Amino acid sequence: MDNFRSWTLGREFTPEEWALYHKEHPHGTDEIVYEHIGTYRWEFNLHGVCLNRHCYGKKEGYYYCVYTWEEPQDKMNRTGSIWAYSCEIYESSWGGFAGSGTASNEREAIINGLRKIAEKYVAEADWYKDNPTMRDRCLSQVEKVQADIINQREPELFTF
Repeated sequence: MDNFRSWTLGREFTPEEWALYHKEHPHGTDEIVYEHIGTYRWEFNLHGVCLNRHCYGKKEGYYYCVYTWEEPQDKMNRTGSIWAYSCEIYESSWGGFAGSGTASNEREAIINGLRKIAEKYVAEADWYKDNPTMRDRCLSQVEKVQADIINQREPELFTF
């Protein structure tokens, strides 16, 4: 088994060391182990997950959301900054992760994330081709996502 590199902890672990670290830090996913100062102060856990990311979208009922944050461009040397994003969708009968990537600024990250969400809704609409209600729901969401991209309005950002 290969060693694991934790950029947030700034070191490499053998599988045994990594298991021991987890035993000694049982709440490691909630624990801030690295802070990156970019446009904001970003906090990361031991797995490199940003704990105070921005969310473009509303997390109510059925929704789609693009999360954005800044992270070091060179993670092992902790230098530079790059914007990263991940997307999620929650619908009545399906949902979850819809893609991720990096961009040169937050606006580009949001637009790229929205494009990935639209692609996921199109794929789901195709999957639901025999269920007109769900297919139409997915296609109407594609229209909403496309409107978000076209409008190029200032994103509604808030942290949680």
